[in-house]
Amino acid sequence: SVDFLANNLVLECRMKCDTAVYVTVMRTCRGVADAFAYGQRSGVVTVVTFEEGQPHIHRTFKGNGYAILDLDWSTSEDLRSAFLLSVASDQVVRVWSTDAEQESCVLECDGACCA
Repeated sequence: SVDFLANNLVLECRMKCDTAVYVTVMRTCRGVADAFAYGQRSGVVTVVTFEEGQPHIHRTFKGNGYAILDLDWSTSEDLRSAFLLSVASDQVVRVWSTDAEQESCVLECDGACCA
């Protein structure tokens, strides 16, 4: 399953990278069986797809300056039309289009929406 492959991929990345990758959250994409995203303590969000059983980084988003607390996907049958929502520890919610390289929307919370 993608969950198993995703967990193994992140563990493998931790072992091979020169710097530590602190994954704080990981979510599979709704409707797209071969894609998942993970957020890092550094604020980076990465979308990974599997092509012929091999993982490939589809997109890396670098708009958050704080640890990613949660991720959620829109329901989509195609990764090109999917949206990914990230919530960071600075109480900022970002909506990312997986087809673009920057956020589509930024919502700053007063604490109530990020509880």
